Parts: sequence; C-alpha cells; structure tokens
Amino acid sequence: MRISRAAPAATLALVAGLGGLTLAACGPSSTPTAAPATAVPEATATATLTATPTVTPTVPTPTPTFTPTPPPEAFVPVLPSIDAAMKARLREVLRLGQERGMRPNVFAKVGDSITVSGFFLTDFGCGGGDLGAFAELRAVVDYFRAEPLPPWPSLARCAEHNSFTRRSIASGIGWTAVQVFVPFVSPEDRRATAEASGAPSGTLGVDIPSPTGEAPPGGGPDGGAETGDGTTDGQSGDAAAPDAAPDAEATPTATPTPDCPPPDDAPLRCELRLTRPGVALVMFGTNEAANRLPPAQFQANVDRIAGELMAAGVIPVLSTIPHRTDRESANARVSAYNVAVMDVAAARGVPLVNVWRALQGPDMARRGMEADGIHPNAVGYGAALTDRGLRYGHNQRNLAVLQTLDKLRRIVIDDGAPDG
Repeated sequence: MRISRAAPAATLALVAGLGGLTLAACGPSSTPTAAPATAVPEATATATLTATPTVTPTVPTPTPTFTPTPPPEAFVPVLPSIDAAMKARLREVLRLGQERGMRPNVFAKVGDSITVSGFFLTDFGCGGGDLGAFAELRAVVDYFRAEPLPPWPSLARCAEHNSFTRRSIASGIGWTAVQVFVPFVSPEDRRATAEASGAPSGTLGVDIPSPTGEAPPGGGPDGGAETGDGTTDGQSGDAAAPDAAPDAEATPTATPTPDCPPPDDAPLRCELRLTRPGVALVMFGTNEAANRLPPAQFQANVDRIAGELMAAGVIPVLSTIPHRTDRESANARVSAYNVAVMDVAAARGVPLVNVWRALQGPDMARRGMEADGIHPNAVGYGAALTDRGLRYGHNQRNLAVLQTLDKLRRIVIDDGAPDG
C-alpha cells in the first residue's frame, strides 16, 4: 500500500487528539465547582386582615299578644232594625193586644235584679233625667209616662205611678226566667209546705212586693248610698248623691195579690192583668249563667216568655245580658246565654236590645259594672244621658231601651216607615 508522506502528521494530530481525550477521560475526576447558592428570602409574616364584626342591635322578639275571638254578640247592633217583615209581625201583635184591652203606651219590666234596680228607667217617670244630645227622646218618655198605673210599691223618688216608676211583679232579685211562671205562695202556705217537706221556706214560690205599702227607705236604688259612679260600695272618688231612693234589695212580704186569681196567679200573667201593657222589656240570663243552667233549657224558658207575651198581645223586647267583671270563668259563660236570647229574638222576629255590646265602649267607667262585677253601675240615677253619664252601665242600657221604645212608637204603633 502506498502511504502518503503527509499522512503521518495528520495521523499524529488525530492520535494526539484521541490520546488527550483518553487521558482526560481516564484521569482523576476533578472537584466540581459549587454553584453559587440562591438566597432564599426569609419568610416575612404577612398580616391577615380580619374583618371587624358589625354589631347588629339585638331586636327583642315581640311576645305574641293573645287576642280573643269576639263572641257572636259583638257583631249584633245595639239597637234592633225594625224592617218591613218585623213591623208587620209586631203590628199583628199590637192589633191582638188592643182587642184584649192592652195599652200600647204602657210597658212592663220582666227580669232579675238588674231590671228590679231603681236605676233602670225609674227616674224618667218622675220627670227627671238629662237627655243630653238625645232631646228627641223626650217624646217617647212623655208617651209612656202619660198613662197612670195603679198605686204599687215603687223605687222612685216621686209619687207618680207609671211604666217607668213601677216595680214590676214580673221581676225579682235572684230570679231566673222560669220563675215568672211559678205560682204565688202565701207566707202561711209556704211555712206549712216547708214544714211538711223539710225544705227551706225561701225556696218555695216567689216573692212579690206587698200591695199595702212602699218599699222601706234605704240607700241607693241598688241597695246602698249612691255614689258618683252609681256604685253602692262607697269606694268611688266622687261625692255621694244628695238624695237617695228606696232600697231595691229589700224584699217586702210575699203575699199574692187578690187581684190575680188562677190562672193569673203567677208573676208574668199577674203583671199583664194588672197593668195591661202593650210592650214588655225582658232581660234574664245572669243568674242562669251563675247557676250553670244548660243554655238550651234557658233558651226554652225565654222562648216561652216571648210566646206567652205575643199570645196575650204584648210585644216582647228581649235583651242580652252584660258581661261579668268579677271572674273570667263567670264571664266566659255569658256568651252562651246571649246567643240563646239572640236565637229566640231571631226565631220569633221580635226586637233585641244588645246591652252587652252597649257596655263595650273604651271609656266605660269600671267597664260599666259595679264593684261586684255582676250589676251595671250608674250615675244620676241612670237617667243622665250625657257624655259623662253614658260611661256607666245602667245609663247605657236606659239609652238603648228608650231608643228602642221610640222606634216601636214611630214604626209600629204610629205605623211609620220601617227601617231599611
């Protein structure tokens, strides 16, 4: 093989390069140069922003106020509406009564102690009273006051005997509706019957005022000295009245009148016989509620009264009873008896005076009741129909009754235009 002369130099260079490379690869390893350290920054505490809580005022949760459901009588007007249908019915009763000698300008009082009270209408019969803003009622007062009645025990402060002043035989203290049908019992018969039966004599028969004398003098018409708010307990801040009416709580001798032989020898029929009224004002229920008489039985008794009155030619004017303010448990029973009366009035188609509602005004003194919580209170003998007077229970009842009598006179008796 032919070798170029230039080859050795190149070859040597190649060999030298390879040898250096080999030496470098086989020689001792060199110490690596440390890379410069990267400085790690020190941790800096970062402040965490905490939100400041917003203080919300604490609003107290209101305590629920218990609002009792109004009773049914709360939705019945104080005064009756004498529409065409009622007018026609009452005109027929009026016609029947006139045929039987009943007098349209006389009314009878039928009820318990709330009706016996001298605060119920009595003072109007003496020409007293303040009609206030109701001057138009003077005509109806004069109309019923004009007809004289036979002398009889009275709670009036005058000697007049008329529908307003008369203490009715058909009303009594502590009475329930059924007692107007109980025959009279003389004291002698009562004692004899009591001895034979062993029953207390006071539970037999009914008491009526003696026809031989007036009720004995006493304090106010409800049994004590009348005070400024008509109460009899002497606890009013007002001055006492300068004069006083006889005591309504005194019970005269229980002697039946000889003018009422059978079948008229019971309070209701006897009163109709003696006075021949064209209208009867009826209020019972307070004692039934106190005695827990079943409302259905009470309703039957009131219906019987209304039926007997209409059959005799007498227009019945029924009434609800006041609330009770002495005990809530007693007051809770009132509505059932008011509903019973309302049902009778609706079924018979006769006027209803809602005395319960008349006493619900916010300005009533002691809610219109005496300190005993059972009887309405009064001022001015119940005959003040002024703004002040109408803050009292008897005064409110008297206004409503006079307004109802005025309606009867105008619409039924005088044949005027009916309501509505």
